[in-house]
Amino acid sequence: RWWSAMRVTYVGLFFNVIFPGSSGGDLARAWLVVKGYPDRRADAFMSVILDRLLGLVAMGLVAAVAVFSNDERFAVLRLPVGLVAAGMICGIGALGSRRLRRWIRLDQWIERMPLGNRIARLDHAIRTLSSHRMQVALAVALSVGNHLGAAMAIATLGTALGADLSVLDYVCIATVVNTLTAVPISLGGLGVGEVLSGTLFAWAGDSYTLGVATSVTFRICLTLLGLAGGLVLLTPGG
Repeated sequence: RWWSAMRVTYVGLFFNVIFPGSSGGDLARAWLVVKGYPDRRADAFMSVILDRLLGLVAMGLVAAVAVFSNDERFAVLRLPVGLVAAGMICGIGALGSRRLRRWIRLDQWIERMPLGNRIARLDHAIRTLSSHRMQVALAVALSVGNHLGAAMAIATLGTALGADLSVLDYVCIATVVNTLTAVPISLGGLGVGEVLSGTLFAWAGDSYTLGVATSVTFRICLTLLGLAGGLVLLTPGG
């Protein structure tokens, strides 16, 4: 149900504050969903994994469009961002095409991998989504809107602090920073996002210090939102 999904999402935001990486709350979300649906644990767990994968695909596509649409200041990002976006598109094509799967013997490779049974379940779940194209398209569209909304929030904070960058600059910065801070290096991505934001602000022709300040301010907003998410545990049924 919608309210259950909202509750699980906000609990995930709460644990993002204390787990390594900006997506550490996925562990808490997965645990809650699996516990809530003991008769369909595999499907429940895969729903969280697929949510994260669709989010990463949407973010990669937004980053690619923003970086390639911008000027030469972000030219150094075109190759890595382009490779990531191309890899995602090729991966989706490989998973969805029966002919390509047979040609590259994907099923045999999955069987030989460590944790092959679990990877096979994820693969099955992804293929199942191919029969629900409208729902997948809606999920990706909502995810793109989410990433653009985060970029607009960063743009609002940066402008308030005195930065002079374009909306497209902020989209480039936000998508790249949010993608890399998902790597579990520090608690909530603390420090990683600030260095990246400062560096990208400097590449865009503004101040490194303003980039760090904008990132810190945005992080405070996310932390408050995450801590507020912990209150969902106190709601009826929580």
